[in-house]
Amino acid sequence: MNGDLKIEGVVRRWGDSLAIEVPIVALEIAGFDLHQELMVIVEQGRITIQSSCIPECRLDDLLRGITLENRHEEIDFPRATGSEWSFHEGRF
Repeated sequence: MNGDLKIEGVVRRWGDSLAIEVPIVALEIAGFDLHQELMVIVEQGRITIQSSCIPECRLDDLLRGITLENRHEEIDFPRATGSEWSFHEGRF
């Protein structure tokens, strides 16, 4: 399977709401977990379901991703022209 999955479903009553049954394999492929908060977007006759969670980024994790291969060269900026702080002049 190439990661794409097309399924047929049925809308059912779930208490005072309606629900769409989604096979577990579809949720696993999409990376969803049980009880995960979701965002439901309705646009132009389509319903899109996506995670409403923003993944946490930790500085340590980001810094571990820096390697000699993906690090850029030092950038030399011109001297301060206004009241901005300058490494060259060490002032505010």
